Amino acid sequence: MSTASNDSKRTRLTTFDAAWIVSLEAEKWLTKGKVNTDAFCLFCDRPIHVGSGGISAIKQHMKAKIHEANAATALQQKQKSIASFCTKQKDPAASSSDDKSIKTTAAEIRWVWNSAYKSKSFNTEDDSPDLFRAMFSDSKIAASFSCARTKQAYLLSFAIVPFVQQKITESIVGVDALESSFGFYSISYDESDGLMMICVRYLNSEGSVVVEMLNQLPLEGHDAASCAQLIRQCVLDSKLPLSKWIGNFSDGCSVMVGEHAGVSAILRQTPELEHLLDIGSCTLHIVANAFRKASDCHLSEVSDLADDIFACFSRSITRRKEFKALQEQIGMAQLSFKRNVELRWLILLPCLERIEEQWVPLSLFLSQSDDNSDRIRRLRAAIQNPDTLVCVRFMIHALKLASRFEKLLQESCTVLIHRLHPEMTALLEAIAIQFIQPSAFEKKSVAFVDFKDQSLHLPMTKIVIGQQATLPDRQKPLLFRFKQFYLAVATYLQGKLPLKKKVLRCMKFLDFTTEVDEEAVLFVAKKLPLVVPASDISSLQTEVRLLNLRTNAGDLLLPDNHDIAGGWRKAAKTGRYPLLSRLASACCTLFHGNADAERFIGKSHDASANPKRNRLSDEKLRDSLLARSFLCARSLKPKNVPIPDELIQAALKASSEYKQRMAAEKKASELAAIKKAAEAEQEKLRREAEKNAERKDALERLAQEQSQQVAKKSETTAKCIEAERDVQIAIDRLRKAQGEDTAVSVRLSQFESERLVIEQRAMDQVVQRTAEEAARLKRQAENAALARLPHVPKKKKN
Repeated sequence: MSTASNDSKRTRLTTFDAAWIVSLEAEKWLTKGKVNTDAFCLFCDRPIHVGSGGISAIKQHMKAKIHEANAATALQQKQKSIASFCTKQKDPAASSSDDKSIKTTAAEIRWVWNSAYKSKSFNTEDDSPDLFRAMFSDSKIAASFSCARTKQAYLLSFAIVPFVQQKITESIVGVDALESSFGFYSISYDESDGLMMICVRYLNSEGSVVVEMLNQLPLEGHDAASCAQLIRQCVLDSKLPLSKWIGNFSDGCSVMVGEHAGVSAILRQTPELEHLLDIGSCTLHIVANAFRKASDCHLSEVSDLADDIFACFSRSITRRKEFKALQEQIGMAQLSFKRNVELRWLILLPCLERIEEQWVPLSLFLSQSDDNSDRIRRLRAAIQNPDTLVCVRFMIHALKLASRFEKLLQESCTVLIHRLHPEMTALLEAIAIQFIQPSAFEKKSVAFVDFKDQSLHLPMTKIVIGQQATLPDRQKPLLFRFKQFYLAVATYLQGKLPLKKKVLRCMKFLDFTTEVDEEAVLFVAKKLPLVVPASDISSLQTEVRLLNLRTNAGDLLLPDNHDIAGGWRKAAKTGRYPLLSRLASACCTLFHGNADAERFIGKSHDASANPKRNRLSDEKLRDSLLARSFLCARSLKPKNVPIPDELIQAALKASSEYKQRMAAEKKASELAAIKKAAEAEQEKLRREAEKNAERKDALERLAQEQSQQVAKKSETTAKCIEAERDVQIAIDRLRKAQGEDTAVSVRLSQFESERLVIEQRAMDQVVQRTAEEAARLKRQAENAALARLPHVPKKKKN
């Protein structure tokens, strides 16, 4: 009964209620105790049992004298600390010191900007603080300046880079109502040396196109799924809304643009990225590959000639001096030959133009040279061949057809997406017209003409080769090669260029200097439902018709500099065409080529190739490139870059963050070392276990072998015993047989003696018979003789 009563008492105990703190206005000193039935007084540093008395116990404690005394003491200490803090803040020396620290920090930030902008090595900055103190001895900022390699590194990583990333996000997303209603962007990416370069293109608040580096991240895997996940995560980490991402762009490798399993396809398979526009791959790569492949197949000697000429003079100082002397002697400009680099687009054109320009001194030099090396002999034979100059001039003519296209689409912060399809069409037409009859394009677009149809080809003599003189008849095979070159380029471009993508054709609506194509606008709008909702399509159609009406009346929105993006931003600010300007501004952010990503990769390679920076980590390289890209995108330099308070505060906190990171890295390295040691110990134990297992297996095999040997021995012993038994039986049988043989021998001897007796008897009988026969024969003979005698009668007896 006592146990039951105790249990019932426990269930009736009062627990602490947090609402008591508010009702008693005790936020500064009352909190919950370690158990549910206790409160805790911070002033008295002791628990208050409320299980029995509830809130009354707390009120009773409040009235205690010791609690009132402790509360008064705590209040006096707090007032002293506040007064001390206020005194510090009002101290002029401290204020002056803080101002000096802020100015010094701003100078250090600007110096870090300068190092990143010029890709300077961190190690070269070790002597900068001492140098500044020596140069500016009367400067207080120089006296407190201390920005060597370590501080430069952590100011860049923990202050400037987070500031840059925040500003990029703010520039894209926008802060006011107008910009937040736009905020669209596109992503371009390319991979090199295991690093993924990711660039972003957007419109800033002035309506200008901005292209800058978003990030450079190491690849965990080189498959399309890993690349797509890395790009998507980069966009999310940059705090950019996926709904404002309208397009992506890359080069033409299968990993990037595979129809079903490429990076672009995988990104569009993500539910929140289904709206991404598919505008094909980089046309710059396609054009460069078309000419490179055609040259390798039909005119490889031209590129080989350029390579041999560059190698001939770049590797010999003596040849360069002799060639310059020859150039000066004949009155030619002293120009050096250029290198044909395959990684650059159509770089062969300036190389061949230089070779044609220097053809005369080059011919003289090779004819007068006593060098008989293999390369010189090849060059001498090529120069003496009259077909070589013809091929060089033809290649120059052919490459010039694509030179304008390549230069135009390498422009960065310009809206060219609406010109991409017309320029591709014009390029293919310019190449096709060199060997195809013009009538072939009267009824068909160049994208659908069959270039392999011989009936459409021009006669050999009509093919344009870029040369004034007519080739002699003996060079008709050369004309055939030129024709095959044109055919290879045109066929490749027709199959690879995105000429049949309707979305590219419809981008022409961006240029509103002419009448805006209503069908094109509606087609693009339906492809981008997150830009223009389906419910607003009819309103968009109305805006297009109003714009065409006003355009025809001379109400043009295009600025004086013919900036397409600026014109549409102007239209947005007028409020006349909200939907149309929103759609156009989104399309202005689309990349027209992959040149921007290639440029950033080139800058990354240049920085890492610097002998003074070749040990730079991928993270520090990324930080330097981000800082430099930020300045270049805004046409800023370290001397005029603004240093806001938030950047200074971040710089002041960078040291502690760096120390925390170093401590974390140290801890991580220690944990890694411990883990490595544990893994090594585990590996050691595993090896010992394997060795023990091997020993056990060996012992088991040995025991098994021994048991087998014992079994074999026992079996052998048994066989021996059985053999001995068999031998004994055989011996017994032999002995028995020998006994039987003895009896048989005796019997045989008896038989032999009996046989001899029988034979003797037989002989005796034969002798006897012979004797008897002889006697008989004798008697017969005697009788016969007597018979032949005369007969004498016998005398009768008286």
